[in-house]
Amino acid sequence: MGTVSISSIICIIICGFACTAIPIALFLYFKKLGGHYLPCIIGACVFFVFVLLVESTINAIIFNYTKIGDYISHKLVLYSILAGLMAGLFEESGRFISFKTILKKYKDNDVNALMYGTGHGGCEAILLVSMTMLNNLIVAILINTGNEGMLLGSLTGDILDQTRAQLQELIDTSWYIFLLSLVERVSAIVLHLSLSVLVWYSAKNKRRVFLFPLAILLHALVDMIATYLSHSDVNLFVIEIVNIIIIAVLALVVKILWNKESRKSMLINDMEIESERV
Repeated sequence: MGTVSISSIICIIICGFACTAIPIALFLYFKKLGGHYLPCIIGACVFFVFVLLVESTINAIIFNYTKIGDYISHKLVLYSILAGLMAGLFEESGRFISFKTILKKYKDNDVNALMYGTGHGGCEAILLVSMTMLNNLIVAILINTGNEGMLLGSLTGDILDQTRAQLQELIDTSWYIFLLSLVERVSAIVLHLSLSVLVWYSAKNKRRVFLFPLAILLHALVDMIATYLSHSDVNLFVIEIVNIIIIAVLALVVKILWNKESRKSMLINDMEIESERV
């Protein structure tokens, strides 16, 4: 069966640690800028409820209990479109509902939009990547110490074969794949920060309500492309480069919007101060 290389184990540790440390660092940074902790908590809760519970349940029903789901699962383009739309619809709706209700009283400080994005993206990074890397690390140690029997136990038949295949896959995985997981997760956090800002301004300003459906479409587009490429014979490096370019362009546009809104807020504050003096 072989063993997991030391370089892979090191990269597993780096990826798992970073995917927890980065959200914590962002939280502390935005807190220092005046952000409130509650939007971060709400962001994490919305990810858990809207994505891990509601979206996952609906997807399971569609693909396991409907004929249309079976049809779509064999059509990569349709599958990618549905995956993207589901992610965009549920995650952005969760943001919008949160901003219009629970977090409504925190709308005066735009940093809270970034706090929300940190909670949402951070929770996703920790639950989906850090926990996976912790599991990989434990399994790797058991394999390298000759204790893989603890994992196989009394398994038999197909389950035993599947488990052995999973262990072999971990052994055969190149070290850089784990670092690519880190790169992908950093990009995802940037995406969640950017989309949170768009939906924040949509919920905050009626004249910018169009930013909410735009966020849904942009989120869907990013996930569609990623899903399609990941299920095609496309090199992982190419997939990540495409992903980074798309998200970087979106983040740049959002940064321009952020600067414009910040200048507008400063101008309004100056006018209010001046009127009070008069």
